[in-house]
Amino acid sequence: MRYAPNRGFLYPVLGQREFYYPSKTFSVNLDWDVSDQNIVFWADFDLNVKAINDFIDEQKAICIIWAYCKTTSFREIYRPIEKNLRRVEGSISIHDVRGTIQFHPSILAVEDIIFSLEEANKDFLEQGDFVEISKGRPLAVHKPSNGELDVDSDRATHDIFQLMDEENLEDGTWEIVANTSETIIFLKANQKTRNEFKQTYGKQFLDIPTLYLSAMVEALNEFLRNPYIDGEERPDSTRWTGVIWNKLDKLGIKVKSGYDGANFVKHDDNNSFVTPFWVAQKLLESPLCDYNKFLEKIQVNQEQGTNNDTE
Repeated sequence: MRYAPNRGFLYPVLGQREFYYPSKTFSVNLDWDVSDQNIVFWADFDLNVKAINDFIDEQKAICIIWAYCKTTSFREIYRPIEKNLRRVEGSISIHDVRGTIQFHPSILAVEDIIFSLEEANKDFLEQGDFVEISKGRPLAVHKPSNGELDVDSDRATHDIFQLMDEENLEDGTWEIVANTSETIIFLKANQKTRNEFKQTYGKQFLDIPTLYLSAMVEALNEFLRNPYIDGEERPDSTRWTGVIWNKLDKLGIKVKSGYDGANFVKHDDNNSFVTPFWVAQKLLESPLCDYNKFLEKIQVNQEQGTNNDTE
């Protein structure tokens, strides 16, 4: 469960409101690290409510971390795996999360229990000395720890494309869907066309580079129509538009708005205008000049699942 300070319960939950447990404490020391492939985290629970500690020791209650990523809808519950019942460790693939990840600590009953109210606020004693708490209900909740992931800050330009089936399209034709509110750009074709496209890998002609180049030009034109999200806020690299922004910065290209709309401008060349076609070639590392290099990048990304087909 996610931390919700205004959620109401018929019994005191440690950590939800301070007056529920006067003079009692609940802390979670959580830290995490990012490697090339995984996010590794560990959390140590510490509390001084005897009734809850007793249930943990009797394994009638459990410390958990609920990890959640809004961008990818990733959600997973982690629990102690060793004899230390107050330490939770976990590992999350970086491919499953983007942007911000939240860690929600809590302590849950793992069976129906009779819970003593002796240590809680005396107002709760009006309903009796004990309360029945059913399996799965929280005994303690803690404010979440939020982490910003910068593992996408250097996301490859080719990663923003994904091939997708569209059987209504004629053989040999492609369609692009470059919506600035989406995380990726879809390249659509029917299955026969996509299969033929895959078979061109390693052959010396320009179908592959020109397909992606054409798609990038179309995407950049859409980008110029709506370069900003939510006013002047630039999106992060969880979206394909954020990837474009990051690459433009590295290329020394900025977006300039004028009476005729937004345009691309080079920083180091007297702010001269450049076309989406020119920018697209730079973003794709000059695919028309070095076909083999471009092909190798596309193949690697396909093998790693960054351009996953939607079957």
